[in-house]
Amino acid sequence: MVKGTWKSGVVMSVRPSAEAKVRVKIHTKVTNPGNVHDKIATFVFEILNGEELVGKAQVSFKAKQNWHATPEDSEAETTLTLPADALRKNPATRMRITMTTQDY
Repeated sequence: MVKGTWKSGVVMSVRPSAEAKVRVKIHTKVTNPGNVHDKIATFVFEILNGEELVGKAQVSFKAKQNWHATPEDSEAETTLTLPADALRKNPATRMRITMTTQDY
């Protein structure tokens, strides 16, 4: 791992829900490599059909501070419920992910 960078991760699952809807569960993780001071990490997930925004979710959490030069993970989860017909094949539904950090 390069000093001064964060290794981030996103894991998603999609499950059918009641009344022709789907539930998208999104698990996020950031790794503080051990030499970066505390931050608030914010992930924004936007579901798009072309330019049309059909769903949006956001999760923010404090990334643990660790000055002992050992990596430490922080994790959070969010859920997004969409109409099943919002997920398309042609053109394919896309997800735009934006991650920002700020001091706290």
